[in-house]
Amino acid sequence: MKHVGLVTYYNNNYGSILQCFASKHFIENLGYKCHVLYETSHYSYIRIIRKCVRLLLKIINDPSYLCNQKQMKNAMKAESLLLSPISKRLMDDFVLSFISPEGYTWGQLCDLGKKSKYICFITGSDQVWNASRGIPDIFFLRFCPLHKRIALAISFGVKTIPAFNSYIKKYIKEFNTLSVREDVGLSIIGGITSKDISRIADPAFIYSREEWLTFFTYGKKKRIPKNFILVHFLNAPNEIALSNIVQYSTERHLKIVAVGYKHKQFNNVKGIKFVDVSPIDYVNFINESNTIFTDSFHTTLFSVNFEKCFYTYERQYLHNYSQSSRIIEFLERFNLKSRLILSLEQFDKVPTNYVIDSTLLQCERKTIRDFINMVFVKADAEKME
Repeated sequence: MKHVGLVTYYNNNYGSILQCFASKHFIENLGYKCHVLYETSHYSYIRIIRKCVRLLLKIINDPSYLCNQKQMKNAMKAESLLLSPISKRLMDDFVLSFISPEGYTWGQLCDLGKKSKYICFITGSDQVWNASRGIPDIFFLRFCPLHKRIALAISFGVKTIPAFNSYIKKYIKEFNTLSVREDVGLSIIGGITSKDISRIADPAFIYSREEWLTFFTYGKKKRIPKNFILVHFLNAPNEIALSNIVQYSTERHLKIVAVGYKHKQFNNVKGIKFVDVSPIDYVNFINESNTIFTDSFHTTLFSVNFEKCFYTYERQYLHNYSQSSRIIEFLERFNLKSRLILSLEQFDKVPTNYVIDSTLLQCERKTIRDFINMVFVKADAEKME
């Protein structure tokens, strides 16, 4: 059997976990063995020296680098603590059962990259190249030969690459095949290399609503209430969102169920119930909900994919790098930008129902399926040469 290595985010977030699951599942359905890889913390002296040199260059290119990265690190640590410990355990159990990540030292990854049984290595999707912070070398697949490096539906998280991360332009040029998730990614990479670049959908879009529900009809599932609003906010919801949730639930006599993150702001919402859910339950709760309120990119994506009524809000990041552009671009693609709620007045003007052209959904799904198929046809052909 031919093997494929996949390097991506796969924990502490429902969307990250499920986009990884979808990529791995689809690749294995094509007849390959997909290994989700991560680097264990074992460094050689040479790598430590290289990291120090790179840090020095970043500081020279951007004197505010250390201050900005400290803020980013503190924000990410604070945001990780917002996740319910029980929900985190349920996520971890899913990852172990369905993703089974494999850890290797850098030296072991380099040995893996040389093995002929691995026809290619894939990095992505999600914000593996988030240029607002330092990016580990593993996300550029620098442990394997250049012809084996594939970028899958990459997201940069920002509109331009900051000066302190300018070195990654060299790494991007080394990729054999490139694809991005957003148009801004086309612009960024287009300014770096003249290679062909594909704009494709997030891997969570590989499968339709019916397919996702087929995957998760087995096993013990959380009991799902009836007639409820699903609330999923990665960061604390703003006052506009809280007001809209209360208004909507009161007018329609709907229960309110929050998942994943138990923000203190929920204490001011009468009748709200927090439920710890696994990634399997997350999918089923989205499907069974009446309406969804969220600041999450992937919860927005699943809402559209399942054609559910939803309202999306700007995420209240704890750092200075807003990543709202990816949600805006996604909603614009489906003519749903009005569902990004920015004011109380706007909410009342947005209809509960909307219609998406089924052809548009199918075309979006086709972009990523065709890209992955193309990658393996190309990889197989190169292996035979």
